[in-house]
Amino acid sequence: MFCDVYDRTTSTIIEAKGKRGAAVVPHGDRLAADSARMLAPAPKRAILATEQTRPDLLRLADAEGITGWSG
Repeated sequence: MFCDVYDRTTSTIIEAKGKRGAAVVPHGDRLAADSARMLAPAPKRAILATEQTRPDLLRLADAEGITGWSG
């Protein structure tokens, strides 16, 4: 399994994205989902973005059950 960070205390896969744009959430979601399928029970998923993420993309992440953090 490859992911940017796995927090064992909260069972959370965190994908860090250094770029901004519409692809940040969908790309981070695909990477986190790919890693999550190898763990049971299914972990929480989060995306960490270095720049402010658009509100519509944060809503998309929320709808997919992903926590979104942006700077």
